[in-house]
Amino acid sequence: MRERIINRLGRFIKRGQEQAQSPYDPKTSAEDFARFVQASTPYHLEFGNARMFSLNLDPNPKIPEYQERLKERAEEILKRARITPQFRAYIISDLLMQYQLGMGPSQEYNMKELTDIDLEKGEYGIFDTKQAMRIEKSILGKMLTHEDELSMMFATGISGINLEEWSKTFRALNKQKPV
Repeated sequence: MRERIINRLGRFIKRGQEQAQSPYDPKTSAEDFARFVQASTPYHLEFGNARMFSLNLDPNPKIPEYQERLKERAEEILKRARITPQFRAYIISDLLMQYQLGMGPSQEYNMKELTDIDLEKGEYGIFDTKQAMRIEKSILGKMLTHEDELSMMFATGISGINLEEWSKTFRALNKQKPV
């Protein structure tokens, strides 16, 4: 019994030391998200006037298992950001909708518009704890003031997000009103 308790304590201490040695790194998280966007965003090849749309990782990308893996991976990555669960769901559903349609805007657009990440400039967007609140506040604020009605319709309709609940969660997390 004693040995078991000592072993558990040892594993607990070792785990704590490992976490202390590898602190949260916004750059790594942003790079992981960029790889996710690349895997989930369709791209096109142009041959004259014709466009051919495809996805870049899976030969049968429309199978439900692949979409579920994308969703799980997105959840895992976005949990590192200091954002509300509703904003996380909004980002994931936006990217997965593009995946389901088989087309969407460029990867750079998805990175900049949804999360304000620009790896070339060293901007880590929602993974930068100092910027996460500003980015979410901007997007949620535009929806609440009807400045961005298309995003608001997408969030409430397709994503199934309750804007009032999102607003309350944002207030609780950041101690500020979104508008």
